[in-house]
Amino acid sequence: MARIRNFSMYKYAFFVGVLGGIFGVIIDLDHIPSIFWEGLDGRLFHIPIFIMAFCFAVYCIAHLARLYFRLVLIEKQKTVKTVDALKSEHLSKKVKPIIACLDTRESESFNHFLLKHGVCHDNMKVMENVEYNSSRVEAKEKGYKTAGACTYIISAINNRNKFTKQLINCTGVLAVGISKETGENISFLTHENPNKFLNWCYSLFVEDFREQLVEIKKICFDKTIDAVIMGGNHYRDIRGEENDKKHREDYRESIILLSEEIKDILGFEPAVITGPKIVPNGDDIFFDNDNRRLYIFRPAVGDISSEWYLPGNYDVQESKWMVK
Repeated sequence: MARIRNFSMYKYAFFVGVLGGIFGVIIDLDHIPSIFWEGLDGRLFHIPIFIMAFCFAVYCIAHLARLYFRLVLIEKQKTVKTVDALKSEHLSKKVKPIIACLDTRESESFNHFLLKHGVCHDNMKVMENVEYNSSRVEAKEKGYKTAGACTYIISAINNRNKFTKQLINCTGVLAVGISKETGENISFLTHENPNKFLNWCYSLFVEDFREQLVEIKKICFDKTIDAVIMGGNHYRDIRGEENDKKHREDYRESIILLSEEIKDILGFEPAVITGPKIVPNGDDIFFDNDNRRLYIFRPAVGDISSEWYLPGNYDVQESKWMVK
Protein backbone atom coordinates (compact mmCIF):
# COMPACT_ATOMS: atom_id res chain seq x y z
CA MET A 1 0.00 0.00 0.00
CA ALA A 2 1.37 3.43 -0.90
CA ARG A 3 2.12 5.66 2.08
CA ILE A 4 1.39 9.37 1.93
CA ARG A 5 3.92 10.01 4.68
CA ASN A 6 4.62 8.85 8.19
CA PHE A 7 2.78 10.46 11.13
CA SER A 8 4.93 13.57 10.62
CA MET A 9 2.59 14.62 7.81
CA TYR A 10 -0.52 14.32 9.97
CA LYS A 11 0.82 15.75 13.22
CA TYR A 12 0.33 19.32 11.99
CA ALA A 13 -3.37 18.73 11.35
CA PHE A 14 -3.67 17.07 14.76
CA PHE A 15 -1.80 19.95 16.43
CA VAL A 16 -3.99 22.54 14.71
CA GLY A 17 -7.15 20.67 15.68
CA VAL A 18 -6.11 20.57 19.36
CA LEU A 19 -5.27 24.27 19.36
CA GLY A 20 -8.57 25.10 17.68
CA GLY A 21 -10.44 23.19 20.37
CA ILE A 22 -8.56 24.95 23.16
CA PHE A 23 -9.21 28.37 21.64
CA GLY A 24 -12.87 27.50 21.17
CA VAL A 25 -13.25 26.65 24.85
CA ILE A 26 -11.41 29.82 25.90
CA ILE A 27 -13.58 32.02 23.75
CA ASP A 28 -16.83 30.54 25.03
CA LEU A 29 -18.87 31.60 22.00
CA ASP A 30 -21.94 32.59 23.97
CA HIS A 31 -19.93 35.59 25.26
CA ILE A 32 -19.40 37.04 21.79
CA PRO A 33 -23.04 38.18 21.26
CA SER A 34 -23.13 39.58 24.79
CA ILE A 35 -20.80 42.40 23.79
CA PHE A 36 -23.78 44.06 22.09
CA TRP A 37 -25.67 44.51 25.35
CA GLU A 38 -22.87 44.39 27.92
CA GLY A 39 -20.30 46.44 25.99
CA LEU A 40 -16.79 45.60 24.87
CA ASP A 41 -15.26 46.09 28.28
CA GLY A 42 -13.78 42.80 29.39
CA ARG A 43 -14.50 41.13 26.05
CA LEU A 44 -11.87 42.64 23.76
CA PHE A 45 -9.38 39.82 24.31
CA HIS A 46 -11.93 37.40 22.79
CA ILE A 47 -11.72 39.03 19.37
CA PRO A 48 -8.05 38.27 18.50
CA ILE A 49 -8.42 34.80 19.98
CA PHE A 50 -11.49 34.20 17.85
CA ILE A 51 -9.63 35.35 14.73
CA MET A 52 -6.70 33.05 15.53
CA ALA A 53 -9.04 30.11 16.11
CA PHE A 54 -10.81 30.77 12.82
CA CYS A 55 -7.49 30.89 10.91
CA PHE A 56 -6.35 27.66 12.54
CA ALA A 57 -9.64 26.00 11.61
CA VAL A 58 -9.32 27.07 7.95
CA TYR A 59 -5.76 25.75 7.80
CA CYS A 60 -6.77 22.46 9.40
CA ILE A 61 -9.65 21.93 6.93
CA ALA A 62 -7.41 22.78 3.95
CA HIS A 63 -4.68 20.42 5.18
CA LEU A 64 -7.08 17.53 5.72
CA ALA A 65 -8.71 18.18 2.33
CA ARG A 66 -5.30 17.97 0.69
CA LEU A 67 -4.60 14.61 2.37
CA TYR A 68 -8.03 13.33 1.34
CA PHE A 69 -7.55 14.20 -2.33
CA ARG A 70 -4.11 12.62 -2.28
CA LEU A 71 -5.65 9.37 -1.00
CA VAL A 72 -8.36 9.56 -3.66
CA LEU A 73 -5.69 9.97 -6.35
CA ILE A 74 -3.72 6.97 -5.06
CA GLU A 75 -6.85 4.80 -5.09
CA LYS A 76 -7.66 6.01 -8.60
CA GLN A 77 -4.22 4.97 -9.83
CA LYS A 78 -4.88 1.39 -8.74
CA THR A 79 -7.58 1.10 -11.42
CA VAL A 80 -5.34 2.42 -14.22
CA LYS A 81 -3.82 -0.20 -16.50
CA THR A 82 -0.08 -0.44 -15.83
CA VAL A 83 2.22 0.41 -18.74
CA ASP A 84 5.87 -0.61 -18.29
CA ALA A 85 7.99 2.44 -19.05
CA LEU A 86 11.20 0.42 -18.71
CA LYS A 87 10.08 -1.59 -21.75
CA SER A 88 8.90 1.57 -23.60
CA GLU A 89 5.36 0.20 -23.83
CA HIS A 90 4.05 3.79 -23.76
CA LEU A 91 5.92 4.68 -26.98
CA SER A 92 5.51 3.81 -30.65
CA LYS A 93 8.16 1.43 -31.98
CA LYS A 94 9.91 4.16 -33.97
CA VAL A 95 10.05 6.64 -31.06
CA LYS A 96 13.17 6.71 -28.90
CA PRO A 97 12.86 6.70 -25.10
CA ILE A 98 14.92 9.09 -23.00
CA ILE A 99 18.40 7.62 -22.66
CA ALA A 100 20.45 8.64 -19.61
CA CYS A 101 24.22 8.95 -19.41
CA LEU A 102 25.71 9.12 -15.90
CA ASP A 103 29.13 10.40 -14.94
CA THR A 104 30.93 12.55 -12.37
CA ARG A 105 31.90 16.21 -12.70
CA GLU A 106 35.55 15.21 -12.52
CA SER A 107 35.29 13.09 -15.66
CA GLU A 108 36.60 14.11 -19.08
CA SER A 109 33.14 13.56 -20.56
CA PHE A 110 31.73 16.30 -18.32
CA ASN A 111 34.24 18.92 -19.49
CA HIS A 112 33.83 17.78 -23.08
CA PHE A 113 30.05 18.10 -22.80
CA LEU A 114 30.26 21.63 -21.39
CA LEU A 115 32.67 22.72 -24.11
CA LYS A 116 30.54 21.20 -26.84
CA HIS A 117 27.42 23.04 -25.68
CA GLY A 118 29.09 26.27 -24.60
CA VAL A 119 27.72 26.07 -21.07
CA CYS A 120 31.08 26.73 -19.39
CA HIS A 121 31.07 30.26 -20.79
CA ASP A 122 27.45 30.94 -19.82
CA ASN A 123 26.34 30.83 -23.45
CA MET A 124 22.62 30.54 -22.91
CA LYS A 125 21.92 30.74 -26.65
CA VAL A 126 23.08 27.15 -26.96
CA MET A 127 21.42 25.62 -23.90
CA GLU A 128 18.51 26.95 -21.85
CA ASN A 129 19.14 27.37 -18.12
CA VAL A 130 16.17 26.21 -16.06
CA GLU A 131 17.31 28.25 -13.09
CA TYR A 132 15.90 27.14 -9.76
CA ASN A 133 16.33 30.51 -8.03
CA SER A 134 14.46 32.49 -10.71
CA SER A 135 12.00 35.05 -9.39
CA ARG A 136 8.37 35.12 -10.54
CA VAL A 137 9.12 38.08 -12.80
CA GLU A 138 12.11 36.34 -14.42
CA ALA A 139 10.15 33.10 -14.81
CA LYS A 140 7.16 34.85 -16.40
CA GLU A 141 9.40 36.54 -18.97
CA LYS A 142 10.61 33.10 -20.10
CA GLY A 143 7.18 31.49 -20.01
CA TYR A 144 8.17 29.44 -16.95
CA LYS A 145 6.06 28.56 -13.92
CA THR A 146 7.13 29.11 -10.30
CA ALA A 147 5.83 30.11 -6.87
CA GLY A 148 8.97 32.19 -6.27
CA ALA A 149 12.73 31.79 -6.03
CA CYS A 150 13.93 28.43 -4.67
CA THR A 151 10.45 26.85 -4.57
CA TYR A 152 10.06 25.11 -7.93
CA ILE A 153 10.65 25.98 -11.56
CA ILE A 154 8.88 24.47 -14.59
CA SER A 155 10.32 25.43 -17.96
CA ALA A 156 8.39 26.32 -21.08
CA ILE A 157 7.69 23.56 -23.63
CA ASN A 158 10.02 24.10 -26.59
CA ASN A 159 12.68 22.47 -28.76
CA ARG A 160 15.71 23.86 -26.93
CA ASN A 161 18.40 21.92 -25.08
CA LYS A 162 18.03 22.47 -21.32
CA PHE A 163 19.96 22.19 -18.09
CA THR A 164 19.50 22.71 -14.37
CA LYS A 165 22.12 22.44 -11.63
CA GLN A 166 22.48 21.24 -8.07
CA LEU A 167 19.58 18.94 -7.41
CA ILE A 168 20.53 18.04 -3.83
CA ASN A 169 17.31 17.35 -1.92
CA CYS A 170 15.42 18.61 -4.97
CA THR A 171 13.91 16.38 -7.61
CA GLY A 172 13.39 17.08 -11.29
CA VAL A 173 11.11 15.87 -14.07
CA LEU A 174 11.88 15.77 -17.78
CA ALA A 175 9.10 15.21 -20.32
CA VAL A 176 9.57 15.13 -24.11
CA GLY A 177 7.27 14.40 -27.06
CA ILE A 178 6.99 14.94 -30.81
CA SER A 179 5.16 18.14 -31.75
CA LYS A 180 2.08 17.80 -33.96
CA GLU A 181 2.91 21.15 -35.51
CA THR A 182 6.63 20.76 -36.32
CA GLY A 183 7.31 17.02 -36.10
CA GLU A 184 10.32 17.64 -33.84
CA ASN A 185 11.03 16.88 -30.20
CA ILE A 186 9.76 19.41 -27.70
CA SER A 187 10.30 19.17 -23.95
CA PHE A 188 10.06 20.75 -20.53
CA LEU A 189 12.27 20.36 -17.44
CA THR A 190 11.46 20.97 -13.76
CA HIS A 191 13.44 21.50 -10.56
CA GLU A 192 11.49 21.42 -7.28
CA ASN A 193 12.36 21.75 -3.59
CA PRO A 194 10.50 19.25 -1.35
CA ASN A 195 10.55 21.66 1.59
CA LYS A 196 8.38 23.98 -0.50
CA PHE A 197 6.41 22.03 -3.11
CA LEU A 198 5.32 19.35 -0.62
CA ASN A 199 4.24 21.96 1.89
CA TRP A 200 3.10 25.59 1.62
CA CYS A 201 3.11 25.81 -2.20
CA TYR A 202 1.79 22.30 -2.78
CA SER A 203 -1.43 23.42 -4.48
CA LEU A 204 0.38 25.91 -6.71
CA PHE A 205 2.91 23.30 -7.80
CA VAL A 206 0.32 20.62 -8.55
CA GLU A 207 -1.74 23.08 -10.58
CA ASP A 208 1.26 24.28 -12.61
CA PHE A 209 2.71 20.80 -13.06
CA ARG A 210 -0.57 19.29 -14.22
CA GLU A 211 -1.14 22.20 -16.57
CA GLN A 212 2.23 21.57 -18.22
CA LEU A 213 1.59 17.83 -18.51
CA VAL A 214 -1.83 18.47 -20.06
CA GLU A 215 -0.29 20.95 -22.50
CA ILE A 216 2.49 18.64 -23.73
CA LYS A 217 -0.04 15.83 -24.13
CA LYS A 218 -2.29 18.13 -26.16
CA ILE A 219 0.37 19.41 -28.59
CA CYS A 220 2.27 16.13 -29.12
CA PHE A 221 1.41 13.00 -31.08
CA ASP A 222 0.08 10.03 -29.13
CA LYS A 223 2.64 7.46 -27.97
CA THR A 224 5.57 9.86 -28.50
CA ILE A 225 5.79 11.29 -24.96
CA ASP A 226 8.34 10.00 -22.49
CA ALA A 227 8.94 11.30 -18.97
CA VAL A 228 11.47 10.52 -16.22
CA ILE A 229 12.15 11.61 -12.65
CA MET A 230 15.61 12.29 -11.18
CA GLY A 231 17.37 13.90 -8.21
CA GLY A 232 16.80 13.58 -4.47
CA ASN A 233 19.04 12.21 -1.74
CA HIS A 234 19.10 9.27 0.65
CA TYR A 235 22.41 9.80 2.41
CA ARG A 236 22.96 10.00 6.14
CA ASP A 237 22.73 13.61 7.36
CA ILE A 238 25.53 14.62 9.71
CA ARG A 239 23.14 16.99 11.52
CA GLY A 240 21.31 14.09 13.12
CA GLU A 241 18.75 11.34 12.70
CA GLU A 242 15.76 13.71 12.42
CA ASN A 243 17.23 15.48 9.37
CA ASP A 244 18.20 12.14 7.92
CA LYS A 245 14.70 10.76 8.35
CA LYS A 246 13.08 13.90 6.93
CA HIS A 247 15.21 13.83 3.75
CA ARG A 248 14.24 10.23 3.12
CA GLU A 249 10.55 10.88 3.77
CA ASP A 250 10.70 13.93 1.48
CA TYR A 251 12.26 11.86 -1.27
CA ARG A 252 9.61 9.14 -1.00
CA GLU A 253 6.81 11.71 -0.96
CA SER A 254 8.29 13.52 -3.98
CA ILE A 255 8.47 10.34 -6.05
CA ILE A 256 4.90 9.36 -5.13
CA LEU A 257 3.46 12.76 -5.99
CA LEU A 258 5.34 13.28 -9.26
CA SER A 259 4.73 9.76 -10.53
CA GLU A 260 1.03 9.86 -9.66
CA GLU A 261 0.48 13.12 -11.54
CA ILE A 262 2.36 11.85 -14.60
CA LYS A 263 0.51 8.55 -14.57
CA ASP A 264 -2.85 10.28 -14.16
CA ILE A 265 -2.36 12.56 -17.18
CA LEU A 266 0.08 10.79 -19.49
CA GLY A 267 -1.16 7.26 -18.75
CA PHE A 268 2.07 5.55 -17.71
CA GLU A 269 4.22 5.22 -14.63
CA PRO A 270 7.45 7.12 -15.33
CA ALA A 271 10.85 5.62 -14.69
CA VAL A 272 12.97 7.15 -11.96
CA ILE A 273 16.07 7.43 -14.12
CA THR A 274 18.49 7.17 -11.17
CA GLY A 275 18.05 6.44 -7.52
CA PRO A 276 18.68 9.14 -4.90
CA LYS A 277 22.25 10.09 -4.03
CA ILE A 278 23.75 8.15 -1.13
CA VAL A 279 26.72 10.51 -0.85
CA PRO A 280 26.46 14.31 -0.30
CA ASN A 281 26.31 16.96 -3.05
CA GLY A 282 24.01 17.57 -6.01
CA ASP A 283 23.12 16.39 -9.51
CA ASP A 284 23.66 18.57 -12.58
CA ILE A 285 21.19 17.79 -15.37
CA PHE A 286 21.69 18.47 -19.10
CA PHE A 287 19.26 17.44 -21.85
CA ASP A 288 20.02 17.06 -25.55
CA ASN A 289 16.50 17.63 -26.88
CA ASP A 290 16.92 16.43 -30.48
CA ASN A 291 18.49 13.11 -29.47
CA ARG A 292 16.51 12.57 -26.27
CA ARG A 293 19.80 12.15 -24.46
CA LEU A 294 19.89 13.04 -20.76
CA TYR A 295 23.26 13.70 -19.12
CA ILE A 296 23.42 13.43 -15.33
CA PHE A 297 26.60 14.44 -13.52
CA ARG A 298 26.59 13.52 -9.84
CA PRO A 299 29.03 13.09 -6.93
CA ALA A 300 29.53 9.37 -7.57
CA VAL A 301 28.43 6.75 -10.08
CA GLY A 302 28.61 2.99 -10.26
CA ASP A 303 26.94 2.40 -6.89
CA ILE A 304 23.47 1.01 -6.25
CA SER A 305 21.91 4.47 -6.47
CA SER A 306 22.77 4.60 -10.19
CA GLU A 307 20.05 2.04 -10.97
CA TRP A 308 16.76 3.23 -12.42
CA TYR A 309 13.47 1.87 -11.12
CA LEU A 310 9.70 2.24 -11.25
CA PRO A 311 7.96 4.05 -8.36
CA GLY A 312 5.81 0.98 -7.75
CA ASN A 313 8.98 -0.88 -6.72
CA TYR A 314 10.07 1.84 -4.32
CA ASP A 315 10.15 -0.27 -1.15
CA VAL A 316 12.31 -2.96 -2.76
CA GLN A 317 14.70 -0.39 -4.17
CA GLU A 318 14.92 1.60 -0.93
CA SER A 319 16.34 -1.37 0.97
CA LYS A 320 19.36 -1.23 -1.35
CA TRP A 321 20.12 2.42 -0.58
CA MET A 322 20.12 2.16 3.20
CA VAL A 323 23.52 3.14 4.57
CA LYS A 324 24.51 0.95 7.47
